[in-house]
Amino acid sequence: MANKEATIYIIDINPPMWVKDETTQLTGYDYAKKIISELLHIKLISGRKTDKVGIIFVGTKETNNSLADNESYLNISVKYELLQSSLDMLNTVMNEVKNEESFGDLLDSIVIASDMINTHCKNLKYKKTIYLITDGNSNILNDDKGQNESIANFLKDKDIHLNIIVTNYGGDEENPNLGNISELKRFNENFFKEFTEMANGEVWSVDEALEILNEFRTKDVRSTTLIRGPLTLGNPPNNLEMTCWVYTKTKELTLPPAKKYSSVSEASAGNDEEKTFAVDMERIYTIKINTKEGEKDVEVSPENLVKGYRYGKSIVPFNSIDEEQLALQNEKGLTILYFFPKEKLKREWLMSNVLKIVSEPMNKASEECFSALVQSMALNNLVAVIKLVRIKNAQPRIGVAIPIIKANYDCMYWCQLPYSEDYRNYSFPSFDRILNPEGEKKSKLYTRKVSFDEATKKFEDLINAMDLTADEDNELYAPKTVYNLGYQYLYQCIRHRAINPNDPLPEKSDRLLNMVNPNPEIVKQSSGIAKELKEMFGVEKVEVTNKEKKGFGEVVDDEIKNLINNIKNPETEVKFKTEEEINNLRIENIIETNVKEISSMNPVEDFKAMANQRDATILDKALTQMKSMIQNLIRNALSNQSYEKIVNCIKALREVCVKEDEGNLFNDFMQDLKKKLTLPDLDTKIYIHNDFWNVMINQNLNIIKAEGGKEGATEEEFNQFLEIPKAETIENSVKESLENTGDIDDLFDMLE
Repeated sequence: MANKEATIYIIDINPPMWVKDETTQLTGYDYAKKIISELLHIKLISGRKTDKVGIIFVGTKETNNSLADNESYLNISVKYELLQSSLDMLNTVMNEVKNEESFGDLLDSIVIASDMINTHCKNLKYKKTIYLITDGNSNILNDDKGQNESIANFLKDKDIHLNIIVTNYGGDEENPNLGNISELKRFNENFFKEFTEMANGEVWSVDEALEILNEFRTKDVRSTTLIRGPLTLGNPPNNLEMTCWVYTKTKELTLPPAKKYSSVSEASAGNDEEKTFAVDMERIYTIKINTKEGEKDVEVSPENLVKGYRYGKSIVPFNSIDEEQLALQNEKGLTILYFFPKEKLKREWLMSNVLKIVSEPMNKASEECFSALVQSMALNNLVAVIKLVRIKNAQPRIGVAIPIIKANYDCMYWCQLPYSEDYRNYSFPSFDRILNPEGEKKSKLYTRKVSFDEATKKFEDLINAMDLTADEDNELYAPKTVYNLGYQYLYQCIRHRAINPNDPLPEKSDRLLNMVNPNPEIVKQSSGIAKELKEMFGVEKVEVTNKEKKGFGEVVDDEIKNLINNIKNPETEVKFKTEEEINNLRIENIIETNVKEISSMNPVEDFKAMANQRDATILDKALTQMKSMIQNLIRNALSNQSYEKIVNCIKALREVCVKEDEGNLFNDFMQDLKKKLTLPDLDTKIYIHNDFWNVMINQNLNIIKAEGGKEGATEEEFNQFLEIPKAETIENSVKESLENTGDIDDLFDMLE
């Protein structure tokens, strides 16, 4: 297929095209707008610069074409020469055309279109197409059969494909108005059939055309090679080389990026048609310099910048010379490293886009060598590990190549394999642990009410009922038949917004949603089995009530409304709020949901505010921050006045840990804290921070005891916590700490 395209749309706007159909109440031009909209939409989606489009109107009051003289080719206007498709073309067809009460000849318009294509394309390789949309109710000057044959032969010789789309087509057997077609229309339709047969063209009804055009389409991508280079097998000097070409087989289609658009420019543009309202981004780099007037931003030229890589909290700069040394010395091409059995290839290893490797076309030696390699791999059920280097000195990629034998050629599909750093190793409990638990300890999910074999058989039935490949001729959800919902809907909305800037966006069509929703037939087949499995395992849906949080104003409004209702209805039992409920209406308690960090000014209040947000992630963050805050306060404590804040922090932490069943977390923290507070110097035997330890004893800041099924310490651990350790235990603990830290002062640096 040619990479360049030249397409001309001929639109009949003769007076008959503006007559409404009695059944549909639509004019011929209404149908023409639908068809042209779809055709231009396809062109606009692809956005290819080599895809040229022209538009001709037949039946205009003025005459504007290169072949016109005083007698021929009149009332035909070339609205757009062959150009890249644009939104202006779509807007013109949809909004700017009207009945000009003039007649133009359709056959003349085909001649003008073929001349435009021939002039533009010359002898270059183009895909050339003409579309004529008409109702067939206008006179056509086709008396000269020799001339008609000459025009048809010209189209055929120049490889220009002609498509004539007729509204209310008489050749359509399902047309409800088949009996009301005029003799002129029947005559013209017969002429269209004979003419397109001579020109190797086609005649379509509107319904046929719309059915084809409404099919979802993918973006046309030009087939370009990713690599052209040698495929090497073995080591020099006895290595075998064959020239191969590499193409991209599959690649995720990304949505087009949105451009910046200036609404301010649009509002001030007036009638200035040259303004595009596009916003150009300009990037500058600055550094802060301290001056007498304060900090000042100084612009830095991009030429004076170098790359920097993070190393811990530092940035290590690398200049251009360093970057060159970082580059690996690799030659462009593919190298076979080794082979291994195909059955040992794991699906989870395949981690990238798929590439297609073929031998170089028209190179007989490479074709024979490559074909022998592929067929030998397939015969022995082997796959190859191949190193791929796209350009010289690029980072190499290691991948697996799978042999594929086609009807007309042989190839390999290459997919990248993970390096050690790319691999993620997760372990999960076996499903058998739930279906057939062993031992005394059973899974929390073990609720099976039937035998193991019966449950397993039912799951097999469910899988078979949901098999998408049951119909070999019509496989459901095959990749070639499932289109990207986001991509298709985005362009549907872009087209709608372009034509109707003030209307709301359209809803997603059922045809689009059906591609990503469960197939109704599959759901019907499997719903009964799913219900039986639900009963087998006692599955019940847990209703989660999401209570919306109210702001302070909403809470006060609700209280006022309740008060007024109580006054209006004296018989209603009045419920007075407790002191705790009244406190909850304070503004401080309502805005506390915004607290994300614990400050040293109000650590207890901040901690409780975070803990009350009922978010597991925020609770974990609050517990970690409070432990760190206590350690910092102890380390920086200057007097007994500071101890009160520390004691309050520990009490708050203990309270929340008891409430949230985090006894072990609190106990581990307190044991570690005790160890650091009660370690004496080995020479002086003087306790470090002994004064605060005494405060903890006086305040009875003990660990949490396991009670009521909640986690915590044993009775013995609870009673011994506030006791000073024995001398032998202390000495051994200090020695162990010194071995780990090197200096006893470092123990309190660890409190940070």
